[in-house]
Amino acid sequence: MWATRLPSSPTQLEVITPAGAERPAIIAGCEDGKVVRLSGEGEIVGLGAAGGRVDALLTLTTARGKMAMAVTATGAVQGFAVD
Repeated sequence: MWATRLPSSPTQLEVITPAGAERPAIIAGCEDGKVVRLSGEGEIVGLGAAGGRVDALLTLTTARGKMAMAVTATGAVQGFAVD
């Protein structure tokens, strides 16, 4: 079990297993618009900005690998590579 403090309150969470990984990763969209990638051990391993409060977060597989797509309250969409 682990706990990690995020930049602000999470509004969305997704679990994804990157290619070749043994443990899944967690993608969190936050109130302040940050998108955080956590390792399976709870360490922050990636940080991005969606441009506003994350209201939807989904993952998809593309020809280039897995992506997390964050959608903000104002309709902005930002993609983040996960693999």
